[in-house]
Amino acid sequence: GEKKIGKKMGTYLTLTNPTLTHTDREGLQEMANILKSKLTELTTGIKNLRTGKILMVGLGNREVTPDAVGPLTMDRLK
Repeated sequence: GEKKIGKKMGTYLTLTNPTLTHTDREGLQEMANILKSKLTELTTGIKNLRTGKILMVGLGNREVTPDAVGPLTMDRLK
């Protein structure tokens, strides 16, 4: 499977919502809740891994409001 999709074996999570806008508070909260749930699942499962590391990437451009969700999310992670 690694060769077929061009990625090393692992758990990959992509959240996307092309219709989400910066004024859609309900939609943003829903995305935040989904992200929190998925991160909880990942961190629960990672306790049994050797490295205990998670790489998170928040793609986007913080200077362009519709594209700033990724960088702004990374700013708020603990």
